[in-house]
Amino acid sequence: MRHRCFATSRQDFVRFDFERLRVEIRSTMIRCPNCNTENSDLAVVCLSCHGFLQARVQTLDLFSTIWQIIEFPRRGMRRVILSVHKNYIVLLASLYGIGLAFFLMWWYRLGERLENLQQLLFAGLLFGPPVGILHVSFIGIIGLVVSRILAVQVRLPDFLAVTAYAAVPVILGAVFILPVEIVTFGQFLFTQNPSPIVIKPVSYIILMTLDALTILWSVIVLVIGVSILGEVRVWKSILIVGLTIAVSFLLLLFIVRGVV
Repeated sequence: MRHRCFATSRQDFVRFDFERLRVEIRSTMIRCPNCNTENSDLAVVCLSCHGFLQARVQTLDLFSTIWQIIEFPRRGMRRVILSVHKNYIVLLASLYGIGLAFFLMWWYRLGERLENLQQLLFAGLLFGPPVGILHVSFIGIIGLVVSRILAVQVRLPDFLAVTAYAAVPVILGAVFILPVEIVTFGQFLFTQNPSPIVIKPVSYIILMTLDALTILWSVIVLVIGVSILGEVRVWKSILIVGLTIAVSFLLLLFIVRGVV
């Protein structure tokens, strides 16, 4: 009796799990109210009867979109993809670039080459925006190529928009965490001798962990955005994002190394 009850409960669990999976898959589709045809979650017009399914967002409100990405990343990314005008991409890429520029200065230990902290801050604020725009462009173009190779149809403006808005966690890190790091370590944040971990090891580990979490957060949001954009499973989105980030970052390091 005990084995029969266990087998029955196991069958019920498998059946429940399958039903839940089927509901989740179907929840990404839109059913046409006119002809009952299932359409893509991003479709505006029905493929069968050409009836109207949903309105497209004309322009994006920056702060409400950022908040939605933080609170509900899937809804926020879907809103970005459905927008007609992908506004604020340049602004977000520029802000992301400031954080990226200071990361590159940390990576190459430029505190040992520049004379003081003021020069480091000036260089980060001056070169950050173009570096960010360049890197977002790299991600968009490389992501488009990788997607096409994997037989995923995406548009370059949509991929650029998803990339720029996925950088929101990194931007928040540059706004709230980077100033604390600079106040705590000063120019030594960007030096190897002495290393900042020797000066204040606990503070350094905590701040670097927070930096890593913001980067991971941005990558997760980008994976969500690409999965919605390409209408693909998460594993394929992870593959696209992983290859794109790896190639674009190596290309950026190659360019920066030639300059510095």
